[in-house]
Amino acid sequence: MDDQMFDALVDIGNGLELEQTLRRILRSAVAVSGATYGALGVINKQGCLTSFLTEGMDAAQIQAIDHWPRGDGLIGHLITDPRPLRLDRIGDHPESAGFPKGHPPMTSFLGVPILYGRELLGNLYMTDKAGGFTAIDEERIVGLATVAGIAIHNSHLFENLSLRQRCQSLSGQLATTALAGQGLEHGLLISAQGVREATGADACLMTVVEDTNILSRGGREGERIVRENAVYALELGGMGSKEGKEAVREMNGLFTRCNLSPGGSADLLAVTVFLHLLTPASG
Repeated sequence: MDDQMFDALVDIGNGLELEQTLRRILRSAVAVSGATYGALGVINKQGCLTSFLTEGMDAAQIQAIDHWPRGDGLIGHLITDPRPLRLDRIGDHPESAGFPKGHPPMTSFLGVPILYGRELLGNLYMTDKAGGFTAIDEERIVGLATVAGIAIHNSHLFENLSLRQRCQSLSGQLATTALAGQGLEHGLLISAQGVREATGADACLMTVVEDTNILSRGGREGERIVRENAVYALELGGMGSKEGKEAVREMNGLFTRCNLSPGGSADLLAVTVFLHLLTPASG
């Protein structure tokens, strides 16, 4: 086992923060492969980049780049086809999309998927090695990618466990509130605080919207009517087909006759979207 891989495993065992561990793995990958530049991308279950770390570029070079990768080109290719890829010239690959404005020029390329079992968690990217990358380089980066996969997987497990523990704690607080007879408003306040802390959000909106509660209006029978009619409309193509639109129109009339309201939260949703769009501008 290479010293770099051993150090990375020690980092995981010592419980270092994920980003710190991944940066050390990336730094080791650049060193053992002889690359000039390196990057490590982490993706979510939808295949979208959620984190992108770099090695080899100074602050001025990073500042000059128009935008970070968005998951297209070779980066997107490695997400859809997660197999090691070596190139002498990046531009020779049919899916190469070039570089964003201000990006330093790069030639040789080595990309390796970060996997945990069969689950793709991200990719390691090495570029610009004099003479090009070799099979030995690829083998070493595959080993470090394996360690990165363990680190990311462990981090996800810890996040899920922490969220579960916070939810259990919140349930206990709500039960205590109910037993103490402290009322709905106090319960909503505790719920909102708990949800905000559990998700790491800056704010949480929570209210009671009685007209959206199908069960309170129509009981189990009302819930069945809504579900079956919604499924039927979707099977016809929903609002994307003439038949689906007609089914939705008829469904709306049926719900009105049955005093059922699947909607009714438009105002609360509008406020939520407004705050979501306002945050980046005000930050």
